[in-house]
Amino acid sequence: MSMYISHKLQYVDADLGFKFSKSSNEMAFCDFMEQVLVDCLELKGVSLRGLSSPRLNDIISSMGGLQNLSLRLGQSLLPRTLRAIMVFPHLSELEVHAGHVEIEDLERNHIGGQFPSLRKLRIRAKSNLVQNILHQIQRNNLRYLHIELDDPSPSTASWNTILSLVCEQAASSLRYLRIEHHFETPEIPTLSALDTAQSLNALQNSITSTMSFDDIRILCVVKKLRHFACDVTLPPLFRDRDIADLATWWPDLEHLELGSAPQGDEAESRVTGSQITIASLESFANQSPNLKKLILPLRIGDRPFPSTPSHPLVANQLRSLTIAQLRSCKPLELAEYLRRLFPLLEGFEGPCDDAQIWTDTKAALVKHRISQF
Repeated sequence: MSMYISHKLQYVDADLGFKFSKSSNEMAFCDFMEQVLVDCLELKGVSLRGLSSPRLNDIISSMGGLQNLSLRLGQSLLPRTLRAIMVFPHLSELEVHAGHVEIEDLERNHIGGQFPSLRKLRIRAKSNLVQNILHQIQRNNLRYLHIELDDPSPSTASWNTILSLVCEQAASSLRYLRIEHHFETPEIPTLSALDTAQSLNALQNSITSTMSFDDIRILCVVKKLRHFACDVTLPPLFRDRDIADLATWWPDLEHLELGSAPQGDEAESRVTGSQITIASLESFANQSPNLKKLILPLRIGDRPFPSTPSHPLVANQLRSLTIAQLRSCKPLELAEYLRRLFPLLEGFEGPCDDAQIWTDTKAALVKHRISQF
């Protein structure tokens, strides 16, 4: 591997595999990385995926000159390595999978000056560790943040605290924010198996999301946000008036993703996480001039489509719209309404979008667009 060494080497990207073995290959790679550490003074970035040895962890901990670092090492990432990279002086971009690291593993790190240059963070960890990391990031440095919670259930995820910390640390700097939390939901018995209405209510309460729209509302102070995505197993409850508020928060927003509603027969017995109607689209047409991609947990049925928007529309830029369900049997009317709201709309997508109802609606959208020119 020494043949790959160049004094001008700037990036190392390696897939180590997830089958642990103390092989000659592992030793050779560690030898290589130690030589890189000594000889490659222009090294800027390292990306590692797979299982890491303690020796390799120690090498990573010594690479204090890095600007970009991606560690997708699973449980082979040692807490001492995470503590070490937190004080790398030039580190501006970090991706780390640390679902196994407990908050106690970092509490010994009291030397100060954590993440002095960090501008982009992608982290997968338990909620309490995410909170600890956010506390230590330098205020108003962060521009890009992707949080994926690794909590096994929603009961331990405190979105209110996490999003409040996001605002506290990056209200004037953040441009990109994506939040994720995926977990197994309980089995949903058929309605015939439920003896009483109380049983159904208890079941629904047991799977209700711990994220509310009020948690999302905290982010209204992040005025320069351009990309926001909320992708959680049990999304918060959205209503048309909530969407009307949200559409006014971020004037520079280009991408908005609020998830999609559950699909299939079981969806009707679940807390769906959405009560928005097609009327919510007018809020974006009126208030979001820079929005280009919109993903909503919206079900469109056969309710009458407004003939004209209630307010003059801004010159919006929306190109792509994704919804959760389409049951309208009036594709021509729907296409006409969407085209009035979003003159530049090119993509209209959702589950089963090869079905006839989708095909007819998309064809009508194309026809309406051609007729404009």
